[in-house]
Amino acid sequence: MCAGLGALIPILIVLLSRLAVATVCCVLVYGLLIVWARRQCGRWLGLLPMVSVLWIIYYPVRLLRIELDRNDPLLHPAVRRATDGDLTWVWVISTAGLAMLLFGAWVVGQVRLVRAAKIDHLRRPAFTTLSIVGLAVALGTLTFHVSSGILSNVGPIALIGLAGLGFLDAQRGRTSYRTVSLVAIALLVGALAGFKELATLPAIAWGIGLVAGRRSSIRPRTVLAVAAIALFAYIGVAGQRIARPLGEPTDLPHAAFNSLTRYDLESGVVHKNGNHGWGIIGNVASGLSRRSSGVEALVILRETVPNRVNYQGGRTLVLPLLTVFPGSKDFTGDTPFSTLSLGRYYSQNFYSLNPGTDPSSQAITLSGDLYLNFGIVGVIVGLFLIGTLVGAFDRRYPPTSAFSAGLLAYAGTQAIGLERNVAYVLVTVFIRLAIASVAYWVLVGAWRNRGRVSVAGRQITVAQLMTTSSGHSA
Repeated sequence: MCAGLGALIPILIVLLSRLAVATVCCVLVYGLLIVWARRQCGRWLGLLPMVSVLWIIYYPVRLLRIELDRNDPLLHPAVRRATDGDLTWVWVISTAGLAMLLFGAWVVGQVRLVRAAKIDHLRRPAFTTLSIVGLAVALGTLTFHVSSGILSNVGPIALIGLAGLGFLDAQRGRTSYRTVSLVAIALLVGALAGFKELATLPAIAWGIGLVAGRRSSIRPRTVLAVAAIALFAYIGVAGQRIARPLGEPTDLPHAAFNSLTRYDLESGVVHKNGNHGWGIIGNVASGLSRRSSGVEALVILRETVPNRVNYQGGRTLVLPLLTVFPGSKDFTGDTPFSTLSLGRYYSQNFYSLNPGTDPSSQAITLSGDLYLNFGIVGVIVGLFLIGTLVGAFDRRYPPTSAFSAGLLAYAGTQAIGLERNVAYVLVTVFIRLAIASVAYWVLVGAWRNRGRVSVAGRQITVAQLMTTSSGHSA
């Protein structure tokens, strides 16, 4: 196969432009990389395959969308004026980046220093408790407008509960109405918060549990049903944002319906002619494509760094990370990286056309953050190191139990956040793993001590107590 591709390249060079050759060759390489990712993980459900699929959406799919209409007014001006050489560069760098990420995960698998964690089997009440506690915290922070880095990660612990319940439902072959009710409540809480991620993750977590817990092959209708629910929540929240300033209905069903038929999800305005037939599918696809800004970040940063802004030499990797420690300003001084997220910094210094009045935060992406610090070398080496962490996560927490499936939904979905900066992803994943560990040991301790009584300072079960009492009576 590789020999055939090698023989095809000279023909493509003669017949097609440089950008077209890069597009065809890189798409073929991407196909091989996806197959390799599947073989490395041994299953389609895992952190590595999830990162790879999202990478495909962020780069090759987005690049193809840009190439279809280079003059689209909704594109960033830097992308509209990008040359064929600029887009070819993005094709090559993004393909090499995914290859290095997969290579890093492969190295971890070969070294075998990381072993799967031993996780006790937890029952349904434990996951129901996690779901209720997480939803209660999320509602509390939303109601009282509490802003806290720790609390913002405690609420989503409900994802462990929903994934765990989905896992147990899949193992017994039928879905509990209580599970469906908790998923619906979680979707509503996410919709009230007005964040697409919070609204869609409950459905994704439930789907992870359903897929991980199946004893036989995965039913396509299960995947399609979960995808439809997640998509409904996504376009519903997107519609709410458009409807609110217009004074139109913002409840989830109306907002989702208008997103399909009236709103333009890519531009965020009312579509003058409405959406009909295939236009509805195109509207959803363009809206989703708009969220994947990996191409834009690389094009903008390549144009700006180091011509206008110097390479940061690791500052955006380390300084945002230090902000989580109290008193960090005492030894770092005043820096433009005063928060864990670089969204605002990137928007003000690179993305926004009106930085003085634009309050938005934009996605710098993992690749963009690495390029900002060390250029191409930073992208290649950095993604290799990130790949080792992804591979270690997959080996440590394979989704073979209800709780480990929950960890994939709770911490793993943060690790696949390609739109975020490196420090934000690493800190968030670490915090969530710490919270999950505490919750796990509390639940395990409660379950092990269930039905035990204290006799002469020693914990024994009720059954042991009855057996001892019968022996004394005899």
